[in-house]
Amino acid sequence: MPVQVKARSNSGDQHSADVNTLVYNNGKLYSGADDGKIIIWDKDLNKLREIQAHPTTVYCIAFGNSTLYSCSNDGAVLSWDPDTLELRLKILQVENEMYRLAFSDGVLYSSDDQGNVRSHKDNVVKGLYALLEPLREVIVQNKCIYTVRDLDLVLTEIKGEKTFEIRATFSGRAPMCLIEDKLCFSSRSGKDIIIHEKLTPYKNVCEVKNAHDMVINALTGSSSNGDTFLFSGAWDKLVKRWKIENGACNLVDFCDTGEVINVMTNGDQGTVYIGCGDGSLARLDY
Repeated sequence: MPVQVKARSNSGDQHSADVNTLVYNNGKLYSGADDGKIIIWDKDLNKLREIQAHPTTVYCIAFGNSTLYSCSNDGAVLSWDPDTLELRLKILQVENEMYRLAFSDGVLYSSDDQGNVRSHKDNVVKGLYALLEPLREVIVQNKCIYTVRDLDLVLTEIKGEKTFEIRATFSGRAPMCLIEDKLCFSSRSGKDIIIHEKLTPYKNVCEVKNAHDMVINALTGSSSNGDTFLFSGAWDKLVKRWKIENGACNLVDFCDTGEVINVMTNGDQGTVYIGCGDGSLARLDY
């Protein structure tokens, strides 16, 4: 089935500003935006609950240990009940803006606008890694931190609570995603897609030149039944579906969503959710 928009948020329920972050968990979609709100949606994008989580921008939300986490330019990292959106704990409060969150192996990772990545175990800061530049994307997996902004994607191996080693650097920019053994990200121009193996020797699998006519803002993907698909969303309002196989990334189909796409996340099998520049959300089926 081609990619199609199958559900949209009601205009009276959606965010009043850019959607920055999406998380799908246990049949519910969580969104955060520049209006400082976190909203819970059902699979069909009916609003279930909302909270004014931060005074201003919610940059990122993450899920782990049956807890929802959020961070903002107010310098706070907060934890929430994922069903009621009741505040559980202020985990961190700093002067810097908090940009990104990631959860891996029972540990929460947060990064600020100075490039400091902190690890939080049982809501206590256990590690600090000074990576020295603001980070638009942070992914943590198997003691490796993947970080990127607009010049280079860097793979950093965690050695201890304050020690780390740079393992690889690739020319590129956000967004990025991991799909099985593939590391996918955008070129510095923002219009090409680059795919590497995510483990040493980090071989370049393929590149797609001019994947979009305008800057790519979001990447996500999934692998099932031996097939690996990558989804890209951009300023051109298009979501494109690509199939990665035999050392190539080939366009399968695309969908004009009608809105600038800021962020994407996987839903249940056969679905992808997008958050848009006008505060709306949509579910795409394929």
